[in-house]
Amino acid sequence: SMGKPKAAKLIHWVRHGQGYHNLMAEACQQLGVDFSELGTYEEAKKATFHPYVNDAIKDPPLTCLGVDDAKALWSLAKTLTPELLVVSPLRRATETILIAFKDAVSNGVPVLAHGACREQIGVHTCDRRSSRTDYVETFPKVDVSHVKHDEDPTSWTQRESKLELAQRAHDFLLWLLQRPETEIVVGTHSAFLMGLFHIALEISDDS
Repeated sequence: SMGKPKAAKLIHWVRHGQGYHNLMAEACQQLGVDFSELGTYEEAKKATFHPYVNDAIKDPPLTCLGVDDAKALWSLAKTLTPELLVVSPLRRATETILIAFKDAVSNGVPVLAHGACREQIGVHTCDRRSSRTDYVETFPKVDVSHVKHDEDPTSWTQRESKLELAQRAHDFLLWLLQRPETEIVVGTHSAFLMGLFHIALEISDDS
């Protein structure tokens, strides 16, 4: 609401709405299924059920509640004037921004998918993206020039560390700072945001 100082960038960070993996995790918690300590892919696959390591939950879309989460941003989105919309190439994040900022998209604001702002990678099936080919078919208006590979090259067996995630978030922030736009929306994920604001950035108490 205070606007941005001269020569500064205004970045609006948006965490995606509820995805089906979130819904499955909530159901497990309500049923008393503890999956928090299943750290490796092999351990998780041996479990009776793991909501994040399940072949049916690869790159899950938004639930009906998740769509409503995105629609709830309409009134706020109308008050913003982004020049660029950057999204994680995971479906739930892309869908959230395309729904929340539908007017901006209709008015020609470009949408760009960037692999560096995706969720913490490795092990979890829900955090494996669709192929770039399928993504383009689903989201034809999104620029995928910053999605490097067609198939997701991330590891099935090793989870990205918090430090590695924070380094990735730091590098992504440097990329944002080099962009010519001064007001940008980024659609991303909770772990990415925690890595960015808790580790990669130094924020003073009066910020």
